[in-house]
Amino acid sequence: MRIQFENGPTMEPEQAASIYDLAAQAGAISREVIAAEIDGVVMDLTSVVSQDANIRLLTFADEENCKGKPTFGAIYAVSR
Repeated sequence: MRIQFENGPTMEPEQAASIYDLAAQAGAISREVIAAEIDGVVMDLTSVVSQDANIRLLTFADEENCKGKPTFGAIYAVSR
């Protein structure tokens, strides 16, 4: 499978893994990352990716860009 991080590296892991694990392997994770967006769907970092994906890592700074996406709102509320 092929994983592309927005503004970051592309990787080709051999097996499914959580978004957090993939981002850590790619050196793209930081303490500010609280969620991810794949194909317009906001997901928590424990979600497993098992097919090609374009991943955008989300931080608190992305709150304005993600308004109206209920999953981000729930993750944002819990993370505060």
